[in-house]
Amino acid sequence: MPPYLIKTADEESSLAAKRGSFSFRVGYREAGREAATVRRRGLGQRVNATLPLYGSVQETGYFYANIYLGTPAREFAVITDTGSAMTYVHCAACGDSCGPNHFNQPFDPAASSSAELVPCGRSECLCSSQCGCDSSSQCTFSVSYAESSSSKGTVVSDLLAVLPQGPAARVSFGCETAETGMIYSQQADGLLALGNSQASLVTQLVADGAIDDVFSLCFGGVEGDGALVLGSAPLPPDLGQLQYTPLLRDGSYSLYYRVELEGIALGGQQLQVDQAVYSQGYGAMLDSGTTYIYLPSDAFQAFTAEVERQAVQNGLYKVDPPSSEYKDICYGGGPADYQDAEGLSQAFPTMSLDFAQMEPLVLPPLNYLFVPVLGSGKYCLGVFENPDSGTILGGIAFRNILVQYDRENWQAGFGPTDCRELGSNSSSAAAAAAFAAGPLPSNPSMASGPAPSSPYVSIPFPGSPNITGLPPPSSSPSSNFSRSPPPPPSTGGNSAPKPSPAGDQLPPMLRGILGRRRRRHV
Repeated sequence: MPPYLIKTADEESSLAAKRGSFSFRVGYREAGREAATVRRRGLGQRVNATLPLYGSVQETGYFYANIYLGTPAREFAVITDTGSAMTYVHCAACGDSCGPNHFNQPFDPAASSSAELVPCGRSECLCSSQCGCDSSSQCTFSVSYAESSSSKGTVVSDLLAVLPQGPAARVSFGCETAETGMIYSQQADGLLALGNSQASLVTQLVADGAIDDVFSLCFGGVEGDGALVLGSAPLPPDLGQLQYTPLLRDGSYSLYYRVELEGIALGGQQLQVDQAVYSQGYGAMLDSGTTYIYLPSDAFQAFTAEVERQAVQNGLYKVDPPSSEYKDICYGGGPADYQDAEGLSQAFPTMSLDFAQMEPLVLPPLNYLFVPVLGSGKYCLGVFENPDSGTILGGIAFRNILVQYDRENWQAGFGPTDCRELGSNSSSAAAAAAFAAGPLPSNPSMASGPAPSSPYVSIPFPGSPNITGLPPPSSSPSSNFSRSPPPPPSTGGNSAPKPSPAGDQLPPMLRGILGRRRRRHV
């Protein structure tokens, strides 16, 4: 039995006053000593907040946010995933079964005075097929992905804050005991579950009255970064009116956010695909944890054929893919600068997603293309075949599109904006708010932040945002593609599996593309 196993937990909370303060009395035994009463400032302030995201489609294959766990609070970088039921981080008990490249040291329940194990039967253990029970009635979790990575461990409960020095709430999350594949090799410390399950972080925060039942994700362009908007925090003023489509309800796939996709058009040319094709398998899923777009066979063949027809007509030509490992479809002869929006739109068609009950969502070519090597004029399709399993609209599809998951009204909203700028502004604003509030007793180790940044900047659409003059904060290393915390000294900072000797000479972006292709396993 782990030394930090909690035998009793008396949580004194006034659920009727969700917007007031609350306290927890936690009793546990660690090496024979009793824990003291742990009190935290309540969430009466409401944590409707905008968090900066880091990472990119190409360099890392995912976008991640920073959260703060335990007492004293420690920072962890977690991947935002709308298709997962359980938040998890790598833990001390994992040892060599967890990867060496993670940004931060593992979470250690024995070092947190407010940690406890979650027994089976509690609502936090209801996380679809991802949760289970061991022989000692301890709640466990296990999740796997289509690219053969996996994570498993026990479920613990502890205090979580989404902002530095912010108010903390008690939540349950996975404490990893094993990782494989990309999860083992990645730099992110774990995953932030935003799926529709009782154990997901957003559901727990809503139940505690910490946020309204809505959140938004906004992924940046090729450069990456972005924002996670929790609850009803203000949206950027340049966003305008969102377009909404209903989310589908289905008991078999209730964890996922699915929509009715009626069709796809390229350059205004509707693909000749029966609408029922997009409803095959689990249907059309909005999945921030998948890197690219995956289409059923009929839709994939029609999509690739139409792109080729229009691209060749515009003077482009097919070229070999960047790696023999993948059968990528790539074209040469495009603009050397991917930020040349006009040149790119003359080379490749726009993509329109026709969702039910809203006008077509018209997206620029970079919302289905990736750039294998900067300055080469080569572009590859970020669209792949998914036989008859279903349609997955991954992160690339919504570059510089704010996607709102309105769970209260069970609908998804879409609107173009500069997601990198939104995240950059939120980072400075959150740090300034934390500085003004002063340190909380629960987070004595958190440092103060810089002053607020300038207001939002309105950008035209569908063009690429002007990212000049947006350097990363001084606390992060300079990068052409994304901002991220410094890697552990022992690893050299590359989160992708080590490429072949020839691949070591490839540009960083290309190495990221070869090493990161996340796809949902349903």
